[in-house]
Order: sequence, then C-alpha cells, then structure tokens
Amino acid sequence: MKKIYLPGLILLQLSIVIGCAKPDRVAVFKSPDPELFYTVETYNGQGAVVSDFTRVYAHLERDGKTDKKLMLDGEYLIIGKVTWVSANEVNLCVSEGFTNSFRNQVTLSAGSLSKTVRTHLQENCR
Repeated sequence: MKKIYLPGLILLQLSIVIGCAKPDRVAVFKSPDPELFYTVETYNGQGAVVSDFTRVYAHLERDGKTDKKLMLDGEYLIIGKVTWVSANEVNLCVSEGFTNSFRNQVTLSAGSLSKTVRTHLQENCR
C-alpha cells in the first residue's frame, strides 16, 4: 500500500513547490485602456535541470475585481518589445527562445465588464 502513496505524495509536493514559485522579474505593459495591461514574468532557472521560463499574461481590472489569462509561455524567451496597436490589440516581439504555448485571443471578465484581447506574435523585430 505504501508503494501506491509514495509517488502520489512526491508528485503533490513537487506541484506545490513549483506552483508557489515567484517570478524573478515582472514587467508591466499598460494599454491605452487603463483597465487592461500585460505582464511579462520571468523565472530564472537554477542549474542545468531547470531552464529559464517566461510567462506573458493579459490582465483586466475593474471595480476591485480582476481576471488574468496566460497568453504566451516558453523557455529562454526574450520579449524584445510589447507594442499596443489599439486598446485591445498588442504585438509581442520575441527575439529568442522556445514557445510552449501561445493564445492569440482571450476574453477577460472582471465585474460587469468583458473585453476580448488579441495578440500577434512577431519574431526578429527591430
């Protein structure tokens, strides 16, 4: 019976440690709409086994309520530039790294407000 619980216990402990990690750097990119912004969160890997990891989130805040959705994540990503094309459309310039996941559109809801955000991914931007 102990053989069944041990792998599950180890997996649970790992998920708690990994899920509670705080980013080493956070950059905030405000849109022309004051309720909408992006954050780029970078986690520096510690050693050969753990790589550097970056996550880009879209945020919506209104009346004390917030919503946050993952837009892009990957290993060794360097976000060179974040350019707002309009109040709900943004260009992300990725100059280096490996993309694990990317969403080009999400709908955020906070309080009585819902907004759809579109993201365009660009490489080798200047």
